[in-house]
Amino acid sequence: QAVELVEHALREYPAVGGARLAPAASAMYMTILNGLNRGGKGAAFDMLAEYLLKSGQLDTRTFGALVSAWLDAIGRRPGATCTDVQRTWDTLQSHAASMTPAYELNRNHYHSAIEAYVRLGDVAAAWNVIRTAMRDAGLAPDLDTFYTLASPLASNTALWAVGKSTVANFNTHYPDVVNAALADKTNTLVVKALLHQAIAKPERT
Repeated sequence: QAVELVEHALREYPAVGGARLAPAASAMYMTILNGLNRGGKGAAFDMLAEYLLKSGQLDTRTFGALVSAWLDAIGRRPGATCTDVQRTWDTLQSHAASMTPAYELNRNHYHSAIEAYVRLGDVAAAWNVIRTAMRDAGLAPDLDTFYTLASPLASNTALWAVGKSTVANFNTHYPDVVNAALADKTNTLVVKALLHQAIAKPERT
């Protein structure tokens, strides 16, 4: 039934010929992508996303939503690799630059890339997004950036050693952000624990 619905959508609302998709059609395609992601149909998700990029003329709102959805899907996909994240990120950046006018990826998109890398175990790549890609885009890390990086590490006890060194490194470069996290009363217990262990000051004797 799901396949029939998708085939019907492609027939009735084709994204071909460079014609801009109507808002209702854009929303429908994003709903289908969400369903494919939840259903674990990673290959189908990628094929439909690529079809929309190559065949259609997405409005900026739909493209922005697609960026976040695609990166999130890969970050949570069993068997995905950091190479998949990088390949998708490069594809999305290239498409953004080709749009008229050029589309500027926003802070949330960079956070989606960071989270995808962390979930797949490549903290170095996530850190590179913060220190290089965001910097080149003129975006300074904020509290949400820190939580995007630290929360998945804090939630996995097997990654606490990596989490502690990552938080300590973040504190070296962006102490104001870490201080804001320490003062944030909405923090989860695991993030608070990781914070205090990572930057604990030695007791005076």
